Amino acid sequence: MSATPLDENRVRQAFRQFATGVVVVVGRRSVSPQPAGDQNNATRTIVARARAFNSLSLDPPLLLWILDKASPSFADFKASTAFAIHILADDQQALMHHAEALAKPELSGPDWSAHPELGLPIHGRCAAWFACDHVSYFDADDHGIFVGEIRDCAFNERRPLVHCAGQYLVPCHHPAHPPATVPVALATG
Repeated sequence: MSATPLDENRVRQAFRQFATGVVVVVGRRSVSPQPAGDQNNATRTIVARARAFNSLSLDPPLLLWILDKASPSFADFKASTAFAIHILADDQQALMHHAEALAKPELSGPDWSAHPELGLPIHGRCAAWFACDHVSYFDADDHGIFVGEIRDCAFNERRPLVHCAGQYLVPCHHPAHPPATVPVALATG
């Protein structure tokens, strides 16, 4: 029996029905070789929009994210030792649109700070962030799957930015399920 090839547009439209959060990944990449006498540019910031993101395990705490190999930062992330996942909040669509343009030597501004252990730029107003060691990589045809071990994380009481059917959406609570209250002690993580 001969398999009929799937219509790529039909598959794409079916995938678009799955709602997902919007994720920006920030990493640090060693610059080698350094210019003679230049001690300040040992690393550079790399930024990309994740194609997909998911939790993987709680023990050990692992997550995974996927990046298109055509991304300008793909090789840098593959060689990186750490990265920070940022789940964007509902008012951060501009941050997502400019993610790869943000790859400057340093991300700065009142909402950015360096993670104390990993030195990764962390945006404190995201819905959530995870600082991770890069522990595994898997090749998946035209994409790469990155696995990170979570070293630190935090979340805010902010609605995440959601993407579904080619649109950005803001989630709301289903009428049959009232919102749960998150203890403040957990939210400050």
